[in-house]
Amino acid sequence: MCGILGISPGPVVKGILDRVIEWQLENPGLGVEECNVWLKEQADTGAFGDLGAAAQAKGGEGSRKKRKVV
Repeated sequence: MCGILGISPGPVVKGILDRVIEWQLENPGLGVEECNVWLKEQADTGAFGDLGAAAQAKGGEGSRKKRKVV
């Protein structure tokens, strides 16, 4: 899901995951591809809010703390 939306795991993902689960329960005869299409459509229409900050965190500097190896 994060890969499809281009976002990093974080608090925003829980809300999106809840919506995906609802979609799955409402569409038991549909599969992963249909869910991915729905997911992209929802993101494109802004149904999940502004995903810009979550997308910037993915791969952006400081998105993960680096450990110092001694």
